[in-house]
Amino acid sequence: MHDAEQLRRVAVKVSSEAAGLLRDMACSEDLGRVITGETTVADKKAEDYIVDMLRSELESVQVISEEAGGVASRASDAPIALVDPLDGSTNYLSCITWCSVSIAFADPRSGEVLAGSVAPVYSGMPVSFSRGGGCYHGGG
Repeated sequence: MHDAEQLRRVAVKVSSEAAGLLRDMACSEDLGRVITGETTVADKKAEDYIVDMLRSELESVQVISEEAGGVASRASDAPIALVDPLDGSTNYLSCITWCSVSIAFADPRSGEVLAGSVAPVYSGMPVSFSRGGGCYHGGG
């Protein structure tokens, strides 16, 4: 099992890079096309990017995303990543700068949240925390 500080660092890296991807794609007409339900092209691209990065950063991870869902198994020792790939989709698609990428990690046995990060898409630094390690503004 990974320690909370290591998970915080992963959350900051992945949320910040996904926010950069969204920033680079911003205000493109195709991004608002709905794929299923309320999931747009922008949501899905961000989600796919985040899942790929999480799997490359961590040996094993379970992912539950706002877009695709997912089920965590208490039988697994892998941390559970709780992901909102684009919080504020409507704002993002309207080129309103109040939107972010959110990632938190929970212990698969207890469900206790261990670490997390929220990275703004357009401006500002990520905010993050790790259980027992405190809160940070920026990469910390």
